[in-house]
Amino acid sequence: MTRREWMSLKLCLKKLEQEYLGSIIVAFDEVKFQLEAPYKRIWFPKGEKINGAFFWSSKKLLTFGALTSNHKFFYDFYDAQNSLTFRHFLRTFIKTLNKKKKICFYS
Repeated sequence: MTRREWMSLKLCLKKLEQEYLGSIIVAFDEVKFQLEAPYKRIWFPKGEKINGAFFWSSKKLLTFGALTSNHKFFYDFYDAQNSLTFRHFLRTFIKTLNKKKKICFYS
């Protein structure tokens, strides 16, 4: 997320907070980083044809995150991106919120 997008999100959250005064506004996002294998050098004898050297990595880093209107950031790392992992993230996140305040979810 760029600085401009971050500032835009904060401004949007402030406007929503004024509309829902006294509520906690929560914005969700997810990000998936594909982790590449390190660069490898391959040596072949002179005159020999290179036969498709390919190094592939399926390693990835997946993060779900939530930013609240009172500037608290909650995140967690997962192995997969599906409805079960997102539901788990939501359940653990909701347990951290104040039960006495109204909550508005924004995605």
